[in-house]
Amino acid sequence: MNIGPLTLLVLQPTGFCNIDCSYCYLSDRNSKKVMSEEVLAWALRRTFESGLLSEEINILWHAGEPLVVGKDFYRAATRQIDQLNSSGTRVVQSIQTNGTLIDADWCELFKSCALRIGISLDGPEGIHDAHRKTRSGQGTFKRTMRGVKALNTAGVDFTTLAVLTRESLLRVDEVLDFFEREGIRNVAFNLEEIEGNGPRWSFADKVEAEALFRDFVREALARHHSGRLAIREISDIEKRLGSSPHTRINSSMPLHFVTVDVDGGFSTYCPELHGTGYSDGTKHIFGNVRVNDFIDILGNPHFLGLYDEIMDGVRACARECDRFQICGSNQVGNKFFENGKFASTETLNCRTRIKAVADALELEKLHGALAVIA
Repeated sequence: MNIGPLTLLVLQPTGFCNIDCSYCYLSDRNSKKVMSEEVLAWALRRTFESGLLSEEINILWHAGEPLVVGKDFYRAATRQIDQLNSSGTRVVQSIQTNGTLIDADWCELFKSCALRIGISLDGPEGIHDAHRKTRSGQGTFKRTMRGVKALNTAGVDFTTLAVLTRESLLRVDEVLDFFEREGIRNVAFNLEEIEGNGPRWSFADKVEAEALFRDFVREALARHHSGRLAIREISDIEKRLGSSPHTRINSSMPLHFVTVDVDGGFSTYCPELHGTGYSDGTKHIFGNVRVNDFIDILGNPHFLGLYDEIMDGVRACARECDRFQICGSNQVGNKFFENGKFASTETLNCRTRIKAVADALELEKLHGALAVIA
């Protein structure tokens, strides 16, 4: 079994979120429980003493809305990281936030703790507010944009994550124009996924979703290559097409990614799977940092059974898919949520984020070659 290196530690300081997005998959976003200093210390100790680290580890604060736990939490967390990182591993801390709580004081904290910021922002007001609402049903766009303004004023760099729903894919130019107009250059676009406990999907079916996404890619590609936007999905596939499979991190292998929840429960593979319940009554949690090292999952029968299923799916992808070399069957969570089992192959996620983007890039390259010949 190939394991590690551990490159991403996802820490869930709380499941609670101060807003109520229509596509949210988290089941415990009403719980205001906060990760204790004890649990955090155990999570960090297990990480730095795991023997799984290479030169760098990305610690991502995620789950509900990470900022609701307050500034003192991150000051204390950063001190713990510095104290426990005896190996001198390079640590990159990141927060994915809805941005509604950001003000000048938060910006000073981001600077002092060297926190990288990702803002969840779906586009212009009408599109953003269609799905990202307060708990009383009001739009959150203006509050998020106040946070963006605070970041810009303080000189804090950030990236943006936009969820592509049916509404936004029917108004692609409006969405892309918005990010250009606001000077928000670095954007990641996630197609609204079928996962976890998420409510009704906005698309009519997978055929519609894929067709609309392919239209989006064609327009996004033009803006990306003109330098008007830097789009993660395109940059990612460009790198994969130009690199060796042996140089890529494959998230279908265990302990590349580890998620630790507010109670110390931990799992591996994508964080969306964490806590998912299975038909046999088990959950996608393989230990607790208070009593287990991450490597203990190798003796966990529940994990080993899932691992065998996942590897059956990886081998099937290797046999059947002409894009396996740039994907490596990374879409573990999507396989389960879309197909109902890990031992499966193609998903809508891979047909869009992998295949549609790779097809568009190769077609553009072919057109360029033909133009040179002509």
